[in-house]
Amino acid sequence: MSEAWAAFRRSCGALASRAEWRGVCARAAALGAVDDAEVRRFLQREFSVYAVLKADRSPVGVITGYYEPLLHGSRTKGGAFVYPVYAKPEDLLTLDIRSVPREQRGQAISVRIAGRTVVPVGSGDAPYVLDVGDLQSDVRDKKLRVRREGNRIVPYPSRAQIERDGLAQGRIIAWVDNPAALYSMQIQGSGKIRLTDGRIIRLAYAEQNGHPFRPPVARSRVATRGGTSAGGDGADEADDISWRAALMLPDDESSPLTRGGRPLQRTRTERGVAPSGGAAALEPEVAQLIEDLASGRGIGGGGARRPSAAERPAVTAPPSAGKPAPVPKAGKALTPPGAETAGVRPGQGKASASALGDDAPIDFPQPSAAMREAILTDPSYVFFREIPDGPEGPLGALGVPLTAGRSVAVDPRTTPLGFPVFLSTTLPGREGRLNRLVIAQDTGGAIRGAVRADYFWGGGSRAYLLAARMKESGRMWVLFPRDLPIAARERAVRTRGGGAAVADVDCVVEDAALCVEDR
Repeated sequence: MSEAWAAFRRSCGALASRAEWRGVCARAAALGAVDDAEVRRFLQREFSVYAVLKADRSPVGVITGYYEPLLHGSRTKGGAFVYPVYAKPEDLLTLDIRSVPREQRGQAISVRIAGRTVVPVGSGDAPYVLDVGDLQSDVRDKKLRVRREGNRIVPYPSRAQIERDGLAQGRIIAWVDNPAALYSMQIQGSGKIRLTDGRIIRLAYAEQNGHPFRPPVARSRVATRGGTSAGGDGADEADDISWRAALMLPDDESSPLTRGGRPLQRTRTERGVAPSGGAAALEPEVAQLIEDLASGRGIGGGGARRPSAAERPAVTAPPSAGKPAPVPKAGKALTPPGAETAGVRPGQGKASASALGDDAPIDFPQPSAAMREAILTDPSYVFFREIPDGPEGPLGALGVPLTAGRSVAVDPRTTPLGFPVFLSTTLPGREGRLNRLVIAQDTGGAIRGAVRADYFWGGGSRAYLLAARMKESGRMWVLFPRDLPIAARERAVRTRGGGAAVADVDCVVEDAALCVEDR
């Protein structure tokens, strides 16, 4: 647990100004460097442990992985570098839906603009009319993303509109050479770009266009033996590859969604479930590209064939109590960052965050026209901001650098950011147990619900391979400071039978930036 201490101290950098965290963080700072026993005593003294359960009271959820990609790019447009990476546009405005009476939502109402905020006004003359149709607000901050068009306030352009028309008020940070790689970076919510002169620029999530994340609908199982597509029943698990796994998109069962996008209550078709007429098979070149992306072909200059199970990176972790240590598959073993392996030889030790990534850009194959058209069907679009590069991880939603192997992204409505979390799951491919203390430091608009976490593997192509393989069952326990008011508990109401029932609340702990209630 001492290996998570630095990540916890980083969380305190963002939380210590809050009254309920001030004492805990001050006492943590006073401890300085600690060993496992001291961390355990501190946690037992300062926190209460709560099991995280889903709405049906089930304790088991889905644990996936993510990484920080590295792309090829240029500061100027030219040659292969023709795909823009946009900063937050100057004309992107927000409106807090809570400022609109419920009975008026979805209607055209009078509004004014104050800075980058749209504000409803009373009846009478007003400079603008809100005309957003059925556009939904973000479930966490309850805001609409909009822009001005004449005297109307309308939804911000979709991905297809941005790709087609560009953004007149959108500053371009850099140009990259592959639209599939750019889409993958938008899904991850952060990334790096290696410029033509060798310099690295680092990008963090800045904003999103306000449209829901709707990944391209494809058949959920694609068997590629002989270059053909097939339904799920006849496909070997090792060949059950889809571009969802390649680009870190959701599949049918667990719906691990984008970190940079906004969530949506999805229809059966949007979940990847074919309507009654059945889904059309992927075109051969699209199926081949899907296979290339998911198998890692070209990553780090790899060969033209898909690596075998023995050639893919294996992972090892500390053995669970009372269980034998897992035996890694043949091939190069990779220890999760911060984990110690029993019986390591002198000089092996543990992998650092920098050791996890091999600093090689991920060479996504160029997508076909069909693939590019499919990506355009997702209306969500992510904007970035440039931040200083350094040895630390990317910035998470909490505003502190992530720690490879010790940071997770969660739904802040059920697992508040900055809080320690005990995570019990399995390594990618179920190659052993992964039981460890992690810190909730990141989120994504569509990482939704309880017992749902995205485990941060670090950066580089090896981290990509591990993250792409990770989709495991797991359990979570969240640690609350003992004196912290818990909204769901404090707002319990008495029923006529004398018992207590929890009021309809979104947030276990309300947070002005990351989880607000629409009362």
